[in-house]
Amino acid sequence: MENITEMAYNHSMFKTINDRISFITGTKDPLSSDVAIIRCDSRICFFDVGAGEEALAYINSVSEDRLFIISHFHRDHIANAHQIDSKAFLGGKRSISHIGKGTVLTEKTVIDDGVHLEILPYPNSHCKDSLILTVDGCYTFIGDALGPQLINGRQQFNTQLLKTDIDILSSLETLFIVSSHEMDRPIPVKDAIDRLRQIYSSRDPSSAYIPVNFWED
Repeated sequence: MENITEMAYNHSMFKTINDRISFITGTKDPLSSDVAIIRCDSRICFFDVGAGEEALAYINSVSEDRLFIISHFHRDHIANAHQIDSKAFLGGKRSISHIGKGTVLTEKTVIDDGVHLEILPYPNSHCKDSLILTVDGCYTFIGDALGPQLINGRQQFNTQLLKTDIDILSSLETLFIVSSHEMDRPIPVKDAIDRLRQIYSSRDPSSAYIPVNFWED
């Protein structure tokens, strides 16, 4: 996106999408997801907290009220949670269990605070116990939910969950899908749905799973 530029912050890992949404880019060592930052009127919301030192240092420097929305429980998305002095976490059951604090979210939740936020459970092949976040009907932060599950070195989509995901994405009022390791490359929602539909069309009716080569070695 042309409007994604470096923030006026003293670190090149900070990027901005618009005047309300920015993010901290992830790292490969340690593996850390990108961390989205949504500036509401009375608080700052984070989507995931990552596993990198830069993300943790920034999160802990914030003096405003904070709310943390966790996409799913994988370490690269939640490792920093244990070093954050807050209980204001929202996540799926497994995420909250791994973090050891916060509130389990099981239904759509809407927050209006200068920014319109919609948080929604989103079962998917990569991690069934996931949340997604839509900001102002424009950007939907989806974690790693566009990806497959990896079992014994095999990449595959659960056919039933994939169909559910297509239906949910098709019902969203949003323009772009933002994946956690590619926040600098939002995908038009139609393109994301078309990609999943193409995978779904390759299913074998006799199998519960669709093998893919989604991530190259």
